[in-house]
Amino acid sequence: SILLAVLPGDSYAQLYKLDHKTRKFSKQYDAGRNISGLVANYNRDQLYLLIDQNGDENYQIYAFDQKGKKTTKIFGNDGFKAVPIEFSRDGKRLYLKSNHENKGIYSVYSFDLVTKKPTARKVSMVARCPIRRNTWRS
Repeated sequence: SILLAVLPGDSYAQLYKLDHKTRKFSKQYDAGRNISGLVANYNRDQLYLLIDQNGDENYQIYAFDQKGKKTTKIFGNDGFKAVPIEFSRDGKRLYLKSNHENKGIYSVYSFDLVTKKPTARKVSMVARCPIRRNTWRS
């Protein structure tokens, strides 16, 4: 299992792998600061981390390469927050909420995981359209 944990001697949450047979943890990734969240795509074959860059809780989303044990930022800018909501079933899109256009307003965006670019589609009127798990349609 891959999990976020603060083990004895750690100052902040890091990514660990737990070997269930030996009950031992092995460090998979240390961002040098707290990792605030861990999410997996719909097929559970890709992990994404929420990492706060400046201690201001403005999270940015990073893809985690489990083989190379490194991350690649896929969405987020300093001073703005991005939070994953859901993944498309085909694994090609990540839906997220962000205030990257207007710091005072959160909107829902679709991020193309194949091209690594946010799409032009923006879901408006978020407050009037409650989001339910696995209900996105493309």
